[in-house]
Amino acid sequence: MSNELLSLTHGFLGLIFLMAFSGIFVWLNRARKDDIDKIRLSVVIMLVISLFLFITGVSAYSIYRQAGSAREFIRASNQPWVHNILMELKEFTGFYVLVLMIVVTYFVFSFNVEILKNQKLKKMLVTLLILVMIWTLITFAFGVYITKVKPI
Repeated sequence: MSNELLSLTHGFLGLIFLMAFSGIFVWLNRARKDDIDKIRLSVVIMLVISLFLFITGVSAYSIYRQAGSAREFIRASNQPWVHNILMELKEFTGFYVLVLMIVVTYFVFSFNVEILKNQKLKKMLVTLLILVMIWTLITFAFGVYITKVKPI
């Protein structure tokens, strides 16, 4: 798969991931009984997409490590700590999103309609989703930095 196609696929999956995330918040606010099916579907979509994002992200990150890539530019710059700290951290932040999505999916399927009725459960789900989004945005920011240093 070419680098451009890989990057495009990775970005497109990220967009769908964000859309499913937004849908869950709309349905949680509305809190009708039939919305739990939409929430469950969205959570499963987010879980599957986070798996594919992780796979495509690892593949795209290998491009970062190639000879003549952004990694060499960053390490040769006056800020090599960016690679030593941030880019090494990026390798793992995408995996955290996948793990958190497994927890969110288990939570939604375990508590089902109770999430819509019980405010504590709803707040817990919102908190988990916000953690997922924070980790997603951190990973995204690191990826944007790499692309800005040296586009593919």
